[in-house]
Amino acid sequence: MALKTSASAKLKKSGNFLRFSFDGYDLEIAHLQKNSEQHQKTVMERVMELSREGRSIRKIASELNLSSSTVNRMIKAYNNITLISNL
Repeated sequence: MALKTSASAKLKKSGNFLRFSFDGYDLEIAHLQKNSEQHQKTVMERVMELSREGRSIRKIASELNLSSSTVNRMIKAYNNITLISNL
């Protein structure tokens, strides 16, 4: 895998205008979000908690800043795990 370098900048306000301030170069991977297994488990638990409260998939997605399809997949996966563990 080739490592890609990307330019890094910060957004700064100058009077009534916004501008980018060059920060330097860094590896692209340094800026990607890292979701740990624990984070994913926490999000799944929150999705299921809101689902049990009767919230719609769209409302859950909006509240947790996820896509509706991600929320739907999480609910289905949780239900499949629960179904299998009850056998």
